[in-house]
Amino acid sequence: MNIFILRLLAKEERMLLNLKNYINKSIVHFLVILMIFSLVPSKTVKADEVSGTVSTSDAVDKALDFLCKQQDTPVYQTSIEFDESYDNGYAGEVSGKVDLSKIDISSTFPSPVLMLDGSYDAGYQGTISGRASGISNYDDYKVRIYDETDIEYLIATVNLDSDGTWRTGNRTIHGTLKAYLVSKDDTIEADASNNTKIPQLSGYGVEIYSATDVPYYQCNAYLYADGTFSTRSKPQYDGDGNILSYLNSIHPGVKIARLVRNSDHKILASTEIPKYNLVRSYYVPSDDPAKKYVSSRSWIYDDALAVISFSIAGEQDRAEKILNSLKELQNSNGSLEFSYDVYSGSMQQVIRSGSMAWVGYSAVYYAKKFGDNSYIQFAESMADYLLSLKDPNTGSIKGGPDVSWYSTEHNIDSYFFFRDLGALTNNSRYIKAAQEIKQSLLKNHWNNEKMQFNQGINDEETTLDVNSWGGIFLNSIGRLDLSSYCKNVINAFKVDGKTISKSSDDSTYNMTYSLGKELSGFEPYLQTGSYADSPNVVWAEGTWGAINFLQREGQNADEYINSMLDMQSVDQNGGTVYSNLGDNDSAGIYSFHVWPAVAASGWEYITMKDPNGLWASDDKVIPTSTEGTITDVDFKNGVIPDAIANDETYQQIKNSFIYYVVGISKDNAKVLKYIFTTSPYKEDSYIENNSFTTVTPAYCFEYDTETKQIRPPSRSDSLCQQINLDDNNQGIYFTNYDLYDNAGNLFMASKISVNIKVANTGIDNVDETLNKWYNSNPQLRYGNDQGYNVNSILSFQSVLLKMSSEGVDVSQMTIEELNELFVFEMKSEVDKILSLSMAGDIITIKAGGEVIVAKGAAEAVETIMTKAKSIGITSETELSRISSNISEAIGKGSKFTKPTLPEDGVPRGVYESATGDADTIRSITRQNEAADLLAKEGYDIEMLPYKVDGNGEGLIPTANPDYKIMNNVFDCYSPSTSNVRNIWSTVQEKTLSQGRRIVLNLNDYTGSMDGLVKQFYDWPIESLDELIVIKDGKIVTLFIR
Repeated sequence: MNIFILRLLAKEERMLLNLKNYINKSIVHFLVILMIFSLVPSKTVKADEVSGTVSTSDAVDKALDFLCKQQDTPVYQTSIEFDESYDNGYAGEVSGKVDLSKIDISSTFPSPVLMLDGSYDAGYQGTISGRASGISNYDDYKVRIYDETDIEYLIATVNLDSDGTWRTGNRTIHGTLKAYLVSKDDTIEADASNNTKIPQLSGYGVEIYSATDVPYYQCNAYLYADGTFSTRSKPQYDGDGNILSYLNSIHPGVKIARLVRNSDHKILASTEIPKYNLVRSYYVPSDDPAKKYVSSRSWIYDDALAVISFSIAGEQDRAEKILNSLKELQNSNGSLEFSYDVYSGSMQQVIRSGSMAWVGYSAVYYAKKFGDNSYIQFAESMADYLLSLKDPNTGSIKGGPDVSWYSTEHNIDSYFFFRDLGALTNNSRYIKAAQEIKQSLLKNHWNNEKMQFNQGINDEETTLDVNSWGGIFLNSIGRLDLSSYCKNVINAFKVDGKTISKSSDDSTYNMTYSLGKELSGFEPYLQTGSYADSPNVVWAEGTWGAINFLQREGQNADEYINSMLDMQSVDQNGGTVYSNLGDNDSAGIYSFHVWPAVAASGWEYITMKDPNGLWASDDKVIPTSTEGTITDVDFKNGVIPDAIANDETYQQIKNSFIYYVVGISKDNAKVLKYIFTTSPYKEDSYIENNSFTTVTPAYCFEYDTETKQIRPPSRSDSLCQQINLDDNNQGIYFTNYDLYDNAGNLFMASKISVNIKVANTGIDNVDETLNKWYNSNPQLRYGNDQGYNVNSILSFQSVLLKMSSEGVDVSQMTIEELNELFVFEMKSEVDKILSLSMAGDIITIKAGGEVIVAKGAAEAVETIMTKAKSIGITSETELSRISSNISEAIGKGSKFTKPTLPEDGVPRGVYESATGDADTIRSITRQNEAADLLAKEGYDIEMLPYKVDGNGEGLIPTANPDYKIMNNVFDCYSPSTSNVRNIWSTVQEKTLSQGRRIVLNLNDYTGSMDGLVKQFYDWPIESLDELIVIKDGKIVTLFIR
C-alpha cells in the first residue's frame, strides 16, 4: 500500500454528573448576567465570520484559484501522442511523436548505428564483420553476435577497433544472424537489423507509465530529433549469455507518455487527459520523488471540500463536475473508495465512512446552495450504505467494512451528513441516525474524566482534529458547556517558531518551498502514547480547522490566520502547503509534505468566506415549521413555532422536564406534531415508519402550518397515547397522564400525573433513601419556581452517593433531614448569580433562588452575606470568597457604555440608505432610528459605512458593524421574529463576526419580555460583552457573560 493513503487511515485506528460538594461546600462557578430592564439579543449579519483585522481578500481569491487549477486539465507547453491507441490490456512496445516546435532544442547527439559488411544467411561459414558509428568512445561498447534458431545463441563477443570496425573469427550460421551493439551495462544500443540514423535529443526524455491503481513507471523511451519516440523490449539471458526471450517494456494498464525536461524534471507534455473531473489533492513539485505516485491522486474528502468551496463561490459548474464524476465512480452498494486516480479511476479497495460522509454532506450543501436536487439520490445511496455500518447498540458508524473501530472524527462527519440530509429530505431514518450518532458522540466518544473527545470508542488517544472538529460539533448542537473544554485541549497541540526549509533528504524532501519567517499553528498529534514518534510540524489543514472552531467560540485567531497566509505565500499558484516540514517515517504511518494541498486551501477558503456555513448550528439547519419537515433535536437548540412557545402549558412544563423536541410531519406535511420527551442524557424517542420504535412517552402539540394554530391531536392518534416503559430503562419517564380534557382542549397541569424515576445506582441504601424522599414530596412531580427539576434530583442523588461513600448511612436519615439537606443543596449557591440589573443606584440580583433588591453595591453585598449566614455558611474564607464574587459581578456593571454628551445630539457619519426588500428596509430604518435615539440621549455615536468587502471594523475582514459608541464597535439588530431562540442565536452569531457589543432595537418585537430575558439568563453568550436594548423609546443596558 502506498504510504500516502495512511494520511487519514493511521488516525482512524487509533454525563457522569460531577459530585457536588457536601454541606459546607458551595459550587463556585457562576454565570454573570448583568442587566437593566428585561430584554435581549441583535440583528442580521451583513458579512461572514473570522477573527482579526488581517487583510485576506487576495489570499482567499488565490485559494479559490488554486482549487480551480487542481481541477482543470493541466496545460502543457507542447503536445505528445502515441502512434496508435493502445488498449489497457496491451503489453509490448510503444511509439509516438512529440511536437517539437514549441520547445527549445538546444542540442542533439547521434543515434548509435551498427552495420554489417555483408549478408550472412543460414549455412554461412567464415568471419563476420561490420562497423559501429554514432558513439563517442569505442572502448565502452562491444558487439555480440547471435545465431537465432529456437533461441538466440551467443556465438561471438568482440571489441571495437579504434575506427569502429569489428570482426569475428570463423563462425557457422544455422539460422538467422543477430548482431547487437551493447554498452557496458548490457543495454542494447543498436540492432544491425533495425538501424536509424536520426539523431537523439539532448536535454529531454520521454517517460512511459502504465496506470492501474496508480501510474507505474515503465521505462524511458528513445527520443529522436524528428520528434518520434519508441521503446525497446529487454532481452532475458541465461547463464551462458544466450537470449531466451524478450521482456515487454510496457505492462498492461492505461498507457501514459510524458515529455520531461531533464534539468528540472518539468513535464512539458503528457498524453494524460483526466477521465474524471476531480481535484488533484496535491500539487507535487516536478522534482519530488513521490510525484509519480501522488500527482494524479484525488482523495474524496478533498473533493468534498472543493464542492463546498465551489458552492460558496457560486461555481456551480465546477461543483457539478466533481459530483458527476463521483456519482459515476460510486459502487453499486452506494459506497465510494477512499481515493481515485483522476485519469484511471479506481485505485484502492478501501472504504472509509468519514470520507463518504463528507461527500454526502457536500452533495446536500450543493443542493441547498443552488436549489438543485440532482445529487440527492446519490447522497441517499451513500447514507444507506453508511447505515449498514451502524452499531445497533451505540448508534455510532463503523470506520469501514473491513475494520472494527468507531472513529470519533468519522462520526462527527456522519452526524452532520445525516442531520442535513434528513432535514432536506424529511426522511425519518436519516433524522433518527443523526440523533443516535449525536447521543453516542456525547455518551461513548466524549471522555468525562479528561473532558475531551477520545479518538474513538474505547480508544482514549486523542488528536487535534478530533477535538477541533469535535468542538465545532459541540458548538453546533449548543453544548457550549463542553465545547469550551475542547479549546483547552487543542491549546496543547500548539506549536511555535517553525519555518519552512529546503531539504534533499528522502524522508523530508522539499527542494521548492522555503520561508524564514517563524510560524505558529497546531500539530496533528501529541508526542505521547502511540503517537510518541509523531512529527512536530505545523499542520495547515488541521490549523484551519482549529481556526474555524476558535472563531465560532468567539476567540481571536489572528496569530494562526497570519501564519497560514504565510504558508500560502510560498506557492505562486496560491495553494497553502500541507505542512511546514516533510516528514515521512519509514513505516509509512505518518505522511506530511511541503506540497500545496486542496485540504488546506479548501479549509482556508471555507473558513474565511463562511465559517458558520460549514457544519452550521442545529437551529440553522433543522426546520420546525416548514412543510414536509421531520425534526428531532436537542431542546436546547430547538426552534419551535411561536404558537407553541407562547402556550401557557408549554411554558409550564418546559423548564421542569422537557429536554428534546421531535417534530412529526403528517397530513401531507401541513400539520406538524411536536413531542416533548424527558431524557436528559439519552434520547430514547425516535420515529420509524410513523411509530415510536423505543420508549420515552411524550406530551404532544399539533401545529397547523397553514393556520399557524396549535390544536390537540386526535384521541385515536397512537403517537400521543401513553407508552409503557420497562422499569430498567435509563433516564426519566412519564406515566399515567391525560393529554386533553373531554372537550378536546389542551391539557392543564391538574390533569398531569408525572412520575419521575431516576435510574438506580445499585447501592441499596442510596436507592431506598432517594425513593423514600421522592415519594414524600409530591410537589416534585410538577413544574415549579423552586428549581426542583430533573437535574436537581439527579444532583441530590450524587450528594447521597457522596455521603454514602464517606461512611454515612443515609437510609437512617428522616424525611425532614433529607428535605433540609435537599433545600440546602439547591440554595447554598448564594454567589451563583443568575441575573443582575442596574438602574441608577437600584441593584436587583437573582441569586441562590431568591430575588434581592438593594440600593447600592454595599447593601447588595450585605444582603447576600446575611442570606449566606442564614443557611449555615459561617467559614470566614467562604464568606470572603462570596463577598469578592458578588462585588466583582456588580463592578462589571460600571464598565457599561454610558452617555457622555449633552442630550438632543445627532449621530456623526452617514446614515445607511434603506433600500432592498421590505425586511431589509425595515431593518435599516430601525438601525438609523436607534442611532437617533442614542444620540438624543447623549451617547457619542458614529455611523460606520457599509462596504461590500467590509468596513474594517468587525471581527472578520468582510464584516460591516453599524456604529462606534464611545469608540467601542457595536452592531445593531432589530428582530421581527418573536421567537426568542432565534433572536438569541442571531445575537450569538453577530458577536462572532460583527462585534462583541450589540444594540438591540425591540420596537418590532411582540413576544414575551420575560421569555426573552430568560433565554439569555439560561444560556449566557460568552462572546457578548455588552447589549444596549431599546424598547418603546427607552434605553437599558444588559451585560451577559
